[in-house]
Amino acid sequence: MGNVLIRMLTGLVVILLLFDIGAVYGALKARDMALKEIDDAITLAEDMKKEEIVLHYPLNQEIRVPLKMNLSVPISMVVKVPINKDIAVRVPLNTYVDVPVNTTARVHIVQNITTTLEVNGQKESVVIPLDTYVNVPIVTRIRVRINDIVNTTVPLNTTVKVPINQTVRVPVDRTLTVPIRMNITIKTTPEEIGLSDLIEKVISTLEHLRSTLEG
Repeated sequence: MGNVLIRMLTGLVVILLLFDIGAVYGALKARDMALKEIDDAITLAEDMKKEEIVLHYPLNQEIRVPLKMNLSVPISMVVKVPINKDIAVRVPLNTYVDVPVNTTARVHIVQNITTTLEVNGQKESVVIPLDTYVNVPIVTRIRVRINDIVNTTVPLNTTVKVPINQTVRVPVDRTLTVPIRMNITIKTTPEEIGLSDLIEKVISTLEHLRSTLEG
C-alpha cells in the first residue's frame, strides 16, 4: 500500500488508543491537552475521508479474454495463382482460304448436238437431241471467303502473379490466453475500500469523548 494508506491506518490506531478516558488523562496529564489531541484526531479523521489512496500492485498472471469482433486487416502482397484448365473463347474469322476440290459430279445434259453424217456418199448435218446424265470428274482449287465466329477452347497451363493491396474484414470469435506482466497503479478512496463506516464511528466516538471531557 501507499504511504497515504499507511498514515491513515496509523492515525486510526492512534485515535483508537484515545477511546479510554483514563488512558487519555494518564498520558496527557491535562484536560486541555486531551481536548486538543481529540480535536486534532477528529480533524485527521475528517481529512481521511477526502484523502486519495494510491496503491501499487504488481500483476503477473494469465487471463482468458473472449474476442468476438470484426478486424480490418490490411493486405499488401503478390499471390501466385496456378491455372490449368481449358478456356472457352470466341474467335472471329474474316479471311480467304483455298479449298482443294477432287470429286466426281453427276451432270444432267439436255441440249441439241449438231454433227455431220455421211449418207449415201453425201455429208449431212444432223441435229441430235441429247438428254442424259454423265459423271464428270472435277479436280481444282476454289478460293472461299470465311466470315464467321468460331467457338472453341484454348488450353491454359500457367502461373499468374496477382497483386493484392487492400483491407479485408476478418471475423474473430475465439478466447485468447493473454499473459500480463505489469505494475498497476490504483487510485481509490476510503469509501471505495470500505473504511468510511470505520472513520465515521471513530469521529462519533471522539466527539462523544470530547463532550465527556468538556463535562
